[in-house]
Amino acid sequence: ALVVRATPTTRDALARLRDEGVLLAQEAELLIRADRLWRTVQGILRITYGRNPAEKLSEAAAAALLRAANAAGATAVDVAQLHATFASMAEQVRAVFARHVGEIDG
Repeated sequence: ALVVRATPTTRDALARLRDEGVLLAQEAELLIRADRLWRTVQGILRITYGRNPAEKLSEAAAAALLRAANAAGATAVDVAQLHATFASMAEQVRAVFARHVGEIDG
């Protein structure tokens, strides 16, 4: 039986689900990497633009975003490639979700 314990972070919770055998190691790794990348990019955008990002990033903001995203595990050389990385990662995360929870209609 899965033992539910309070955990301080999403990443800790995902690691515990892996350790309990609920998630495969590669699933947990993907979800932890996705969480780290999403939170990093979201944080940079909020610091730079507040809660309403600009339609087009300034050169300085784009450079800062790419540096932070690459430090968080992305391998993007430009913002378009970062978008592609997010799209690919989102598909993979959705597949893990569907495997464990099921598809959502709509």
